[in-house]
Amino acid sequence: MDPQTILGGLVQRGIPLHIAQGMVANMMAESRLDPGINEIAPLVPGSRGGYGLNQWTGPRRVQFEQFAQSRGSALDDVNTQLDFTLWELQNTERGAWNALQGAQDPREAARIYSERFLRPGIPHMDRRLAYADQVAGMQPNAFAAPQQDRVAQFNALASMIPQYETPQVNAFRIERV
Repeated sequence: MDPQTILGGLVQRGIPLHIAQGMVANMMAESRLDPGINEIAPLVPGSRGGYGLNQWTGPRRVQFEQFAQSRGSALDDVNTQLDFTLWELQNTERGAWNALQGAQDPREAARIYSERFLRPGIPHMDRRLAYADQVAGMQPNAFAAPQQDRVAQFNALASMIPQYETPQVNAFRIERV
């Protein structure tokens, strides 16, 4: 999956850009941004291993699966995983969210997200911080932009085709003028 798309999805959900960049860096380290990945060789004997962008394990994996099922969503649906991440940050992992809000840059956000939200057995922090440096200059993908940005992009493109009736777009419907 494209890191800018995931970054855009987090920013669209209200996560500040530098924090979202640190989160994406960790997701790169955990899952290579593959929302359908299941841990190949779980470290915990008898475990199903981690799943998804954040490699949810144990009770958190069960809670994620219940969350997806309650929405009628596939487990590998990126939006479901991002929504669950946000749900956790607002609920069961609120302490991690409070700590993340103090992060000053993507590297600090990556460190806090790893230590307070993911809590991996073997953190490989150097890899996570290297990914944070890589993601630090990225901007959200235009396809994941908030609705008002998509409307502006559409209107700008439509105005470049003068031989056709130009549709005007509002946040709810397309209208012919």
